[in-house]
Amino acid sequence: MRESSIGIPHGGNWPEISLADVTKLLRRGISPTYVDSSTVHAIGQRCVQRGGFKAEAARPHDSSLLGKSLVAESGDVLLNSTGMGTIGRSCIFDAEGIFVVDSHVTILRARPELVEPRWIDLLLRSPWGQAHLESHCFAGSTNQVELSRMELARTAIPVPSLDEQRRIISSLDSVSELERSVEISIAKLRSVRAGMVLSVLRQVSGAPQCQEDGGLLGSRLLRIEAGRSPDLAEVQAVAGEWGVLKVSAVHTSGFRPQENKAIPLDMVDPRYEVHAGDLLISRANTPELVGSSCVATESKARLLLSDKTLRLVVNPRLADARYVNICLSTPGVRAQIGNNSSGSSLSMQNISQEAIEKLTLPWPALTEQKKIADEIESCDDLIAEELEGLVKLQKIWQGLQEYLLTRGSRML
Repeated sequence: MRESSIGIPHGGNWPEISLADVTKLLRRGISPTYVDSSTVHAIGQRCVQRGGFKAEAARPHDSSLLGKSLVAESGDVLLNSTGMGTIGRSCIFDAEGIFVVDSHVTILRARPELVEPRWIDLLLRSPWGQAHLESHCFAGSTNQVELSRMELARTAIPVPSLDEQRRIISSLDSVSELERSVEISIAKLRSVRAGMVLSVLRQVSGAPQCQEDGGLLGSRLLRIEAGRSPDLAEVQAVAGEWGVLKVSAVHTSGFRPQENKAIPLDMVDPRYEVHAGDLLISRANTPELVGSSCVATESKARLLLSDKTLRLVVNPRLADARYVNICLSTPGVRAQIGNNSSGSSLSMQNISQEAIEKLTLPWPALTEQKKIADEIESCDDLIAEELEGLVKLQKIWQGLQEYLLTRGSRML
C-alpha cells in the first residue's frame, strides 16, 4: 500500500507511519436499529463535535444486535465520514456505558505502544489534516461526499516518541483549559441574560401602559425600509468598498458586518446604507432564523440593506430600538413570528412587513424601555468581552499547535 503524507512540515525528524500501521482498528460502523429505550446507544455524527464527544446526542439501539455492531472503546478516535459540513470532524470517545458507531462514523483505535489516541485526533484536526482529508480522502459528489477508508488508512502521519506526543498534548491542554473556563463563563452569562429578559418583560407585560392599541409593533414604527439584492458574486467587500448585507449578517447574537457581498460603485444607492443604531430584521431565512433581529454597530461603514433585510425605523418618542430588539428574541414573540411566516420551502420562510407590524410586544413607558435596554446591554458587553478573550485564546492555541507540530516541544 503506497502511503500518502498528511503534509505536516515537521522539523523534528519524526518518522512517518501510515494510519493503517498505527491503529489496530480502522473501520466504519453499520446502520443501527433504533428503539425507544435501551442500554445500548448508537453514535451518530451529531455526537462527534469539535468540543468533544456528546453522549446526549446518541440514540437507543437494539441491544439484541450488539454482536453485529462495532462497539466503541474508551480512547477511540471517532471520525465523521459522510456529508458536507460534518465529514472530517473528529473527537475522542470518553463516555461510560455501551455505545456502538453507525455507518456514518469511523473508529480509529490506536496501537498504544506507538501513538496516543489524542495525537491522532490532534493531527486530523490540524489545518494540514483537514486539507489532506479533503484533497485525498473525500470521494463522491457534493451532496454525497464520503470518506475513503483506503485513502485514510494509507495516510502517513508523523510519529514522535510517546513522551514527545504527551508533552505537545499537555502544552495545548493548558490553553484548552483556559478556553473551556471562558466558554463556561459565557454560557453562564447568556443564561443570566435570558433570565433577566424574561424577568423584566414579565414585570412590564401587565402594566396598564402596555395594553394601549393591543401592543402592536406597527404603532411604534415610523416606517419599514427594504433594500435590494442585485446578482452579485460571493466576494466580501474590502476596506473602502461597498457591500450588500447577506441574510447571515442579521443574527440574534449580534450584527455580523463581515457577512456581505461586494457591490460595484455604480450600483450603490445610499438610501439603503446601514447606520449604527439601525434596528435590522431578517424577513427571509430558515424557520429557526426568520425574523431574527439585531442592532447595527459601527464596526464597518458602506454597507447596504438587501431585499431580505429590513430596517425598522422606530418612533423615538414611543419606542427604544434596543428594547424592541430584545423583545423580538423572546419565546413569545418568536412564536408569533413562526405562526405568521410562510413559504413553500421548509428551508426558507418569509415574514411580510404587514405581519411584522402586527407583532404584539409589551410596552412600558419609554424611560422604562431605555432602562431595560441599558441593563441588558451591560450584560451583552460582558459577554462580548468574554467572546473577545475566547477568540484570542483560540488564536493562541492555533499558533501553538502549528509551532509544536512543526518544531516539537523541545523548541519551547
